[in-house]
Amino acid sequence: MSENFSPRPQSSPASHPDAAVPSLPIKGRYRVLKALSHDGRTVLALDEDTPSQSFCVVRSRDRRRGELPLPYPVLMRWEQLADHPHLPSLLAAFDDESSQYLVDEYIHGKTAEEYLQLQGAWTEAQIRQLLNQILPTLRDLHDRQLLHRDIKPQNLIQRDGQWILVDLSALHCTATPSGPDAEALSGSAEYAAPEQIDGHPGPSSDLYSLGATCIHLLTGQSPFDLYDDRQGTWHWRDRSRVSITPQLTRVLTRLLHPDLNQRYQSADAALADLNRFDLPINWDALLVLRPLSGLLAASFALTLLQFWGQQAPQLRLNGESASPSLNSAPNPSRDKTLPRKGSSGPRVETLSQGTHAIWSLAVSRDGSIVSGRGDGSIEIRPSNGSAPIEFQAHPEAVFSVAISPDGTILATTGNDKAIKIWDMQRGNLLATWHGHYDNVHHLEFSPNGEILASASRDGSVKLWDVIDRFNSPLRDRNSTPRHSLNAHNGEVHSLAFSPNQRFLITAGADGKVHLWDWKTGQYLRGLVSSSSEIWSVAVSPDGETLATGSKDGTVQLLSLRSGRRLRENSLHRNAVVSLAFSPFPVSSTLGSEYLLASGDVHGDIILMPTESGSLNPITSHQGWVSFDFSPDGQFLISGAYDKALKAWTMNHLIH
Repeated sequence: MSENFSPRPQSSPASHPDAAVPSLPIKGRYRVLKALSHDGRTVLALDEDTPSQSFCVVRSRDRRRGELPLPYPVLMRWEQLADHPHLPSLLAAFDDESSQYLVDEYIHGKTAEEYLQLQGAWTEAQIRQLLNQILPTLRDLHDRQLLHRDIKPQNLIQRDGQWILVDLSALHCTATPSGPDAEALSGSAEYAAPEQIDGHPGPSSDLYSLGATCIHLLTGQSPFDLYDDRQGTWHWRDRSRVSITPQLTRVLTRLLHPDLNQRYQSADAALADLNRFDLPINWDALLVLRPLSGLLAASFALTLLQFWGQQAPQLRLNGESASPSLNSAPNPSRDKTLPRKGSSGPRVETLSQGTHAIWSLAVSRDGSIVSGRGDGSIEIRPSNGSAPIEFQAHPEAVFSVAISPDGTILATTGNDKAIKIWDMQRGNLLATWHGHYDNVHHLEFSPNGEILASASRDGSVKLWDVIDRFNSPLRDRNSTPRHSLNAHNGEVHSLAFSPNQRFLITAGADGKVHLWDWKTGQYLRGLVSSSSEIWSVAVSPDGETLATGSKDGTVQLLSLRSGRRLRENSLHRNAVVSLAFSPFPVSSTLGSEYLLASGDVHGDIILMPTESGSLNPITSHQGWVSFDFSPDGQFLISGAYDKALKAWTMNHLIH
């Protein structure tokens, strides 16, 4: 049957007034809510045949306009990617006499273009995050002989902190022959590679489009305006609004090379260059890193926002005084830089040697450092270099601190059993929640920042609505959690959210690790059953690997999907109380792999590459240690009972 499209405007501000929208449900099932494209051939719809009446996107490909339907092999390959964390699932495909209809998962969030309009030019950290999530996605498409062919800022949507590559309606299977005319019409011209415009796209054409997207986000200008046709050269570096490192410049330059033979031939090659240190990593030096003498100046917090690329400041080291010298950047408020790779200096610096033990620590996405201390106080070291903020949060030790993904909210807990919510910028108390009848061990925000999870000695895990509480002018002081999860026999030590799924992982004194759907509170399955108490858990940034730390000193790596054990080490001699994955993979002889940091109650830290598994201890602290990676992955920030706050420079772990 042919759908009846009537040209009437939609009332929603997000719809397109000149779009044609169907007056009847498509196929008698998909009720259109609004048009998502100007021509009305991409619409947001409600699937009325599902019990949940879920949202979906319906796209029509009109043969009368010369749009060829996606062939069966392409649809089959797309369907096989249904569980991919960075691609929408194909829900249905059907035809009538004039069109093919594709129904895919609706991704709710802002596009990369919308973030550019709202926040201005992107930073290097944002570009790296995008590349580190989308390059593996392109690898997965290309491994299945699929080309996206329409990568642009409008087709990248961020959901729960993860970038999703949407609109797969231009998918092409390289194993399926097709006419060159159809190829030439696919994609957006300003982001399309020269060979794609000529009708001969390949895997590196998608890489070119991703590179063109990145330079648009860095400059705010169309790729058409950044390319000189007469000279055949790009001029985006001169127009970038932020400073970027030579390493990222090299990666983008090669992604955008007009000569197909000079461009990256695979997404893996680009990913390896993106995360490669200037020199190959010496895993044997991952290492016995002994803390060296010397204090890093208080202005170190200034360096936590971005990457290397400027001359490192000369600091007071080994008792000798030197004048600070930090090269200026175009935007002083955003472009603070880390010390340049290869610069001289110690592998570790002490940021502070306080008067109280550090019980908990977290680093925000902008590089601000929060530490919870033994006297119940909190110290916030802002990334913009302003003076530290200190305030009393709890009567005694602060057991856990957590920072919301947007960096605006701080959650703390201590031995008073209370959970307190603070304004991260000012240190003002926003709310106090009571719901546990014993101490709370661990706090963690969901990837979208809407939920706070708390793990307690009382054996329960509670999920709290963060956003709704702040809509109440009374700051409800006796809150009721959204869900209370009870599956452990004994205290719950730790928890972690999977960054790209709806999973919550909890671990406890019963040696069990459980998997939950945090949006519904539903128990899914058990992952681990150990004879030793599980004291810590963490999930890799790609959502694939789960790490557990036990009371007996064992660290395990498991597949989060299957629960299969991948690797184990028993180098710790004491309970493993802290785990953290590096935010980005690094390059090794085995390809790209994450670093896992594990710390125990005696202050020892071990760094382990997740694939190669080689490891060595760091003698860094004395007593219980807590740590977190800086947002760019180049520093590990640690604090412990010995009252020291330290920064370990990851780029020194090289030949």
